[in-house]
Amino acid sequence: MSGVIVEGTYPAAYTAAQVALTAGEILIKEKENAVFALCRPPGHHAHADLCGGYCYFNNACIATHYLIDNLNVGSVAILDIDFHHGNGSQSIFYDTSNPLYVSLHGALDYPYFTGGQDEKGHGDGMGFNINIPLPIGTQDEEYIAALSKAIDAYVKPHDPAVVVVSLGVDTFCNDPLGGFFLTTQCYLDIGRVIGRLQRPTLFVMEGGYALEEIGENVVNVLQGFEEAYARRKPE
Repeated sequence: MSGVIVEGTYPAAYTAAQVALTAGEILIKEKENAVFALCRPPGHHAHADLCGGYCYFNNACIATHYLIDNLNVGSVAILDIDFHHGNGSQSIFYDTSNPLYVSLHGALDYPYFTGGQDEKGHGDGMGFNINIPLPIGTQDEEYIAALSKAIDAYVKPHDPAVVVVSLGVDTFCNDPLGGFFLTTQCYLDIGRVIGRLQRPTLFVMEGGYALEEIGENVVNVLQGFEEAYARRKPE
């Protein structure tokens, strides 16, 4: 698996993990609706004892552990919407019921040997690992339908106190490492679907390699989330 290590790798990876931890702490202690952790390198391919796929420390999982063990938030759901399956995130929480892990990703693509629907967890984690592989060439309408269905079928019943989104925008139509055909407009809709959950949400940056469009696509997710979250009913 691709995980080149050079002189600056460790400080970059360490800093990315610290960014995710700080973002999680701000989310809870300052009672924010959402916080975005701009992490580079990404993390969701990193296992507890294995790096790969440009990932060295699993930023989203480190933050999730901190939310559960140190900030005592209760139940957490990780929603992984990177084009590639988060094999590292799956492995880290495969034996536990908290967090719930839900991944939408390209079928039979990198990392190739994980991400099947039959991978449902083990022991206490049985039923808390959900993989939703989507066909190469998936477009806006099909993706939003699949995301909405996944949230309704799995995330909402879990009733998480906090949602952690592994936010990959390599699902974009012009991404050189992806295989979906999502438009920039679709990322607004993705944010809206997630925002309708009305849960404090930690967005942790994962993949995205269309350099000219990555910023706009990420901003659209966050903007869509804010629009949907702002429409919640007064308590």
